Order: sequence, then structure tokens, then C-alpha cells
Amino acid sequence: MDSCCFASVIFEGNVPFLPKFLTSLQEQTDTNFTLLLFNDGVGKLETHLDSYELPFKIIETSGSIAEVRAQLLSYVANSDFDNTVFGDTDDFFAPNRIELSKQLLQQHPIIAHDVWLVNELGQLLEPNYWKYRPELLQGISYKSLVHYNVLGLGNTAIQNKVLPKEFKIPADLIAVDWYVFSNLLKEGIRAFFTAETYIYYRQYEGNTIGLKKLTLQRFEREVSVKLQHYRAMAQVDTQFESLATSFGNLHAKISTLSEAEISAFMQQQDHPFWWEQVQL
Repeated sequence: MDSCCFASVIFEGNVPFLPKFLTSLQEQTDTNFTLLLFNDGVGKLETHLDSYELPFKIIETSGSIAEVRAQLLSYVANSDFDNTVFGDTDDFFAPNRIELSKQLLQQHPIIAHDVWLVNELGQLLEPNYWKYRPELLQGISYKSLVHYNVLGLGNTAIQNKVLPKEFKIPADLIAVDWYVFSNLLKEGIRAFFTAETYIYYRQYEGNTIGLKKLTLQRFEREVSVKLQHYRAMAQVDTQFESLATSFGNLHAKISTLSEAEISAFMQQQDHPFWWEQVQL
């Protein structure tokens, strides 16, 4: 069996992006991997794969976003694969992503890749989005992820041995990857960031957590997501209780805040990480 798998979730909304996703995998410089597609409701999925020379396995799945990702993580943790590269089916990837991931996973338990922003049509908007963020130069620790996230289930690779055999995630969680990697790094391991490979990260109105300019509507959403995250993390680490309380207070009074008061919470950060733009 290949020592590496590429794990993704496919659902009906991402089917239009499958050709670009699959082509970028077929064109990898290292093709010694198995594609695991966790199928959340797509009919006749095999017909979309027939014309590609990719070893694949389809795993039928269902549930909330969090429940499906928990099933994916538990599956690879209990598999015979040594390593997993994660990717979203609406994104596509640099040709060396598998090859470099395998190399770096010989030295590091978790690898994070840079993101290059593209529009809904796949046209490049901005390359090297996080390459020059100094926070990433010394690696990514548990402390790094307290106020924002840089480790997604679309831009990472992992040694499967660091995954628990059963991953429990609150079923209604939105920022699933933030919770997952916070819990992994909580055990003392660090992630390594590289800009030598990258994902083409699609920005459009339908994706859950893009990297767009913060508007008032997105401010409200970011506060809600961070409150939910901190409440979930407080169940496993009491240091998050104060953040949960503070964001709970902010969430309760959002409707009464003036634009000037809201602006005070908005961070004017170039190339922000996920969930970085609202800070207390």
C-alpha cells in the first residue's frame, strides 16, 4: 500500500470544481498516493473519476460538517497509511505538494502550506499570501493558535501517528480545523510552515471561511465563530474560559454597538490568518 493518502470531502456544491481538483492531483510530481474521497451525498461519484489516472477509494459519509470531518480523521488514523495530505475539493494545488509534503513529514509531524488566493473561476488574485508573515518563521505552536488559525484541513499534511484513533468534535462546530489542530498542538508538538508549496485557495461567496476584507456582516460572523470555538476549547483547557466569556459579552451587545465601536475591534492586518481580524 502507498504510504501516503490525500483525503478530501466531496459534496454536491463542490462538484463543479472537481475537474480542476483532480487534474492538479494527477499532475503531481509524486503520484505515489491514494486519493480518499469522503462522499457526502454526491450520486454516481465514480463517473467523475473515470477519466483520471488516480488510485482512489470512495468512503460514503453523512452528518454535519464537524461529524464528517471527524469520520475522515478517524478513518485515516486507523488506516495503514503513514501520512495524510489534506485538501478541499474546491481548491487545487502546486505540482510539488505531495512530493514536498512527504519530504518534510520525515522531519515534522504537521506541515502547513502557503495559500495563493484565486477567484471563483480559478484566476490568480494574490500569490504568497502568508509567505512573509513573521509569526510563521519559528513554527506553529499551541500558543500560536489561541487568537487565530493557520492550519486548515485544506492546507496541511500530517503524520497519521499523531492523530487519536477516535476524534471527537462538537457536532455543530463551524471552525472545525481550528479546533482539531489546537487539540493536536495542545499535546506539545509543533507544525512547520513552508511557502515552497501551496494551495490555490478559492475565494467566493459560498465558501465558509475565505480571506476577504472584513465587513460588518463578517464581523458578526467572526465573533460568533470565535465564541463557539472558545467555548469548545474551554471544555478541554480552562485558559480559554476568559476568552469565551469576553466574546460572549461582545456577542451579546453587537446590535447596540456603533460603527466606530465595531471598528475598534477590527484588526487592520495585511494578509490576515483565519479568524484574526477580530481581537479584543
